[in-house]
Amino acid sequence: MKLRFILALLTCLLFACESKMDATRKLVTGRWQVKEISLKGQVFPPPVIQNYYFVFRSDSTFDIFLGTPDKGKWEVNPEGTILKTYSEFNPGNFNEIDIDSLTQDFMVLKNEMGDSPVRFVLQRVKE
Repeated sequence: MKLRFILALLTCLLFACESKMDATRKLVTGRWQVKEISLKGQVFPPPVIQNYYFVFRSDSTFDIFLGTPDKGKWEVNPEGTILKTYSEFNPGNFNEIDIDSLTQDFMVLKNEMGDSPVRFVLQRVKE
């Protein structure tokens, strides 16, 4: 009896984690215009970032332009709190960034680890 309860509980937890990850993936998927970048607390001026963007596709591929192009694969963790990218231009390495907030219209990504804390404010491009 206890074993069935534990298995049922674990199954529910597994589905809850998967659904959070799936919901986050659905919200992240799309084209995002960079509205603000701060690096080490310094905000980039709007003219510098006006053409910067992120594109996350449902097939787990991405294109990012932050002054130079990047492309590769992306995923989110089971909790839907971390975005991980694998660049085609840097095989074997990946980047992780926290999903600080995510709505249908805005996404805030940040990484406060290391010597160069960075924060991106992104706005969904309506297509």
